[in-house]
Amino acid sequence: MELSEKETNGDIEIRVIASVALRYETQIRVRRDDTYIMLSGPEIEDNVYTYQTEINNSITNGTAFVYVTVYTVESERLTLSDDYIIDRDEQ
Repeated sequence: MELSEKETNGDIEIRVIASVALRYETQIRVRRDDTYIMLSGPEIEDNVYTYQTEINNSITNGTAFVYVTVYTVESERLTLSDDYIIDRDEQ
């Protein structure tokens, strides 16, 4: 998984790169405190799933957590997680 930025005052891209064939669509969640951040996507190209966050004004500054779950064609469950900082005071 790749995040386009580790600190941002707006939206980011989240790229999930599949090195093996996937059985089901990628499950992805992004949270800040107890609030889920909306996502658009995925755009799929060459086994790269790209999502775009859609952060609204109700999301406060702080750490957002990204959780990804995928299943391979052999039903192996893979989970990934990462985080990034939302800082609307950033110039």
